[in-house]
Amino acid sequence: MPFLSVPSLDRHLRMSFLAAQREHVAETGHTDAGGLSLADLACDSIWTGYIRGLLEGTLGHPGMRPLTCSEWWWLDHGMDGPEFIARVTLFRSVTGTRLTWSIRPSQRPNHHTAPLLAAVIPLLSAQHIPELTLECPAHDTPTRTAIEQTGAHPLPSPTPKARYSLPLRVR
Repeated sequence: MPFLSVPSLDRHLRMSFLAAQREHVAETGHTDAGGLSLADLACDSIWTGYIRGLLEGTLGHPGMRPLTCSEWWWLDHGMDGPEFIARVTLFRSVTGTRLTWSIRPSQRPNHHTAPLLAAVIPLLSAQHIPELTLECPAHDTPTRTAIEQTGAHPLPSPTPKARYSLPLRVR
């Protein structure tokens, strides 16, 4: 059963994460790793800096601004160690709090969005976040359905994305 975890330097998880990034490159032409390339991620010092940056809120990669987010990874128990499925990132700014996520292309048919959101929402409530903004491609009906199942309300969107507001019960 999948579970949330903070990013980790675990060797097996790194291999799984790199495999997921190769899938993203095949699909979109780039990784889903903060602007880092596959070559960057293969470099031990950059990988270590990337993980520390995610954990500490800073990135030591030239041209990158400091992170103002929290990130968790959605993992499954693999035969040799944890397997990377997705990431979920919380961005905080003066205009609000936004949640983004990215599911590994080969895992999308397995419908991870709803359980991923269900797992992360209690963590966010515990951080005293009163409301989230969620976005997804307007044509992505399964993701829109998963978002709507959380109780999120549609918002007007000036972009081709569907936008939602999700009030959270602050604990």
